[in-house]
Amino acid sequence: DIQQMIRICCLNPVYQSSCHRTQCCCYKLNFEGDNGVVQFGKIRKFDIFILCIALYIIAYTGISIAGIGLLDIIVLTLWGIAIYLNNFHLIFCKNNLAVFYILIVMLGYFLHGNIGSGFWKTLELILILLVIPHYLDTERKYWRMMDIILSIGGVLAILGLIETISEVNIFQSIAGIGQSSAINNYRFGLRRSQGFCNNFINYGAFLGMLSCLAIYRIANQKRSKKHVDIIIYVLLLLNMISTLSRGVILFFGIAHLILWWKAGVLKRIDRIFKIIGSIAIVGVILQLFGVPVIEGINNIFYMIAVIFDSSYEASLSSSFGSNVGGIGNRLDLFGWIYDAVKNDLFLGVGYSTRFSKHLNGGYYKTSIENTYLAQLYYTGILGLSGLLVFLLGNIKKAIDTKQRMTNESKLSYESMFIVLTVGYMLTMLTFNVQSDFRLYYVLVGLLYSRKMILREKNFH
Repeated sequence: DIQQMIRICCLNPVYQSSCHRTQCCCYKLNFEGDNGVVQFGKIRKFDIFILCIALYIIAYTGISIAGIGLLDIIVLTLWGIAIYLNNFHLIFCKNNLAVFYILIVMLGYFLHGNIGSGFWKTLELILILLVIPHYLDTERKYWRMMDIILSIGGVLAILGLIETISEVNIFQSIAGIGQSSAINNYRFGLRRSQGFCNNFINYGAFLGMLSCLAIYRIANQKRSKKHVDIIIYVLLLLNMISTLSRGVILFFGIAHLILWWKAGVLKRIDRIFKIIGSIAIVGVILQLFGVPVIEGINNIFYMIAVIFDSSYEASLSSSFGSNVGGIGNRLDLFGWIYDAVKNDLFLGVGYSTRFSKHLNGGYYKTSIENTYLAQLYYTGILGLSGLLVFLLGNIKKAIDTKQRMTNESKLSYESMFIVLTVGYMLTMLTFNVQSDFRLYYVLVGLLYSRKMILREKNFH
């Protein structure tokens, strides 16, 4: 019977030697009574572990408990669960790229005296990039992790769309922070969704990456379960558009088209016409019910077109808000940042030194809407080089991986990851990464875990 087969499997030295942590399948399966019912006791605990990872991704930094930030609490909880699941031992992945990046980030904090922040950041990066990938050591865990992340993303997208309609951000409400009414938070009279992030562009980038992951899951999902992932993708896409962030919509829109093409959806003319026809029918129905669909499409088109041709500014309504041209001070930032950091080019000025530029009219600009310039300002050439090596190194790792998992039939994770990273890097020219970068760290961790799974699969 099944129970006897499991016992034989566990006693077989061939199977015992194939396990990373000298665990056998008895460690993952529990049999109670003689009714032959299999209970996945350890799998339940692992689901809690994955759920905590998902909470780490979406943790709102404005919430604290007993003076400790919610993000720090989740990181400590994950460390505790990781140690417990491995019988109070820790095993780290061997990954020179991740170690190099962690050291650069750590130096960026420690060399400027930010010991406390540097400690928490180092603890976080070691956990996500070196510890957690080791626990995703089977295809089952890998897919389970992805499904939970996408499910959480679907809930987030619903909350984000509610935010656009009701102008209430649930995360700010929980944290007791007043709802911001700044003019740049609105475009076309709609509140720009920002979810758990501190900025709508960061939230848009987060949704752009998560919807890329949804495309990958749809491409490799069973036909009977595709509809759930499709619904999640549509919600994520609509919420991404509701951020009304031009760079995000432009770059991740292109990334989505590339991924749908690689997944085979856009390679058939009949499918393209079906998709266009379905969208058109839904649009007509909404227009008949009074939803200004045509006006919205025109506004989004002009919103992006004005970046390349200023003559479209006249076509945008006065309800658009500030920064109609789409560039703002972003080009001026290159000169301003250089002037501010030219005496500290190698190490930067540190995260404690806030950027401030006096503008005409008595205004001060304190934001740096460019990730690369922000890295140069805070951590100098050392930090900027570390970031670029990390991003490009991960692309190289994805390119070097040729093998696919069992259920990957159309679109590989590596192909999706490359397109996602390139799109993200282009979007970084328009904003400074913050909370959204946590999702990218987890996606990188999935890339590392896949390499271990595929390497062992190839070995056996």
